[in-house]
Amino acid sequence: MHFAYQNALWDDLGLLQLEWNMDTCPPTGVAAYAIVLWMNLTTIASVRNWWYEFFVIQHILTFFGFIIAIMYHLPSTALWTRVYIWIPVGLYLLDRLLRSARYAYHNGRLAKATLTDLPGGVTRICVRTSQISRWSPGSHVLLSVPRFGIGQSHPATIASIPSSHDGELVFLLRAHDGFTKRVYNGSKAPGFPSNGPTEKSAVQSNSHFTLLDGPYGASHADFAAFDTAVLIAASTGITFTLPILLDLAARAAMRKLPLRALTFIWIVKSAACASWVDTELSAAADALQAIGIEVEARLFVTRDESFIGEDGRQVGGCDCDTSKEPCCCVQKAEVSGERESEISTKRTSETGSQTRNRREERRGLVRSSHSGRPDIKALLSGALAKAEGETGVAVCGPLSLSCTVRNAVAAANEGEGVYLHAESFGW
Repeated sequence: MHFAYQNALWDDLGLLQLEWNMDTCPPTGVAAYAIVLWMNLTTIASVRNWWYEFFVIQHILTFFGFIIAIMYHLPSTALWTRVYIWIPVGLYLLDRLLRSARYAYHNGRLAKATLTDLPGGVTRICVRTSQISRWSPGSHVLLSVPRFGIGQSHPATIASIPSSHDGELVFLLRAHDGFTKRVYNGSKAPGFPSNGPTEKSAVQSNSHFTLLDGPYGASHADFAAFDTAVLIAASTGITFTLPILLDLAARAAMRKLPLRALTFIWIVKSAACASWVDTELSAAADALQAIGIEVEARLFVTRDESFIGEDGRQVGGCDCDTSKEPCCCVQKAEVSGERESEISTKRTSETGSQTRNRREERRGLVRSSHSGRPDIKALLSGALAKAEGETGVAVCGPLSLSCTVRNAVAAANEGEGVYLHAESFGW
């Protein structure tokens, strides 16, 4: 707007050609404008996801280029206006100084990370450090393992709480490209194939020096303050919802909470992925149930052709729309470390309505697993219908899941009110 209005004024006064021929302001302004335009265009998601390391490096370089271009752009007759440049530069340098001091303090003693490869191309990273002893559920750190990338720090949500896992910081990283893939490959013992170990392979571990910056984030509301809580996650999004569940269980054991009911929904591609956090999930759910909080844990497995559906239908015999993608119906999975073989044996003798309502009852705790994608709107409506007060909803997963949950919450007109916090994948 500055560029357009300035040139429009010059044109109106008959000075446009003279300004562009005699004044240094227009060409230096165009340089600054071009850099700002480039910075904005390269910020779009497709560019960031294409090559994130490239995005970060060029973004920092072009930012400094923008500062230099602005300095040249200011007229010599008004150099006092450079104070508006020096102030943000000073704030930026102060931020870097404070963060560097914090970083040095947290890494005064190098911590070691234990790496364990898990099914589904996921690496569990456990870090024990005395410098970071307090954090809130949903917090993240900038994680650096120099062995797999010098000078690289990647955001990772802490999947534990200070009172769990013997105080260790636990992370679950899915292997993509670059750093996460190198970490996953490094977590496997020599001799494993490049595509990772099979389900029957023994889990292997090793350790590497690790640098941490944080914790940051955790700006969501306290889910213990709601009558009903609904926690929804897809894949490694469990690293956001699991610590909330662990925190609720730990606090509920010490004092009575307003929370009366909790629904925990986890969506994974393979049944083997349930092993990532089955022990923690089961223990937390048991603890909440023991003090009278109604807990319903549901696992949805979307792609696992080695299994058949809970209703006895095999892949290809379901109602999935296969016009756009392959069928995704699978068998009942192992949720809490206990296989539901007892229920599976009754599969062939039950009707469709009976199988939808069938659940494993263990001291009143509902733990069920389902084939295919969940009906988020129906699940959320069911939780709201039973709510006696306000409901807190948290979701972490890909953008499509966040959008689905947002729309479902927006369409809900039941209960006393709904709070939503959406934590997204991506940069």
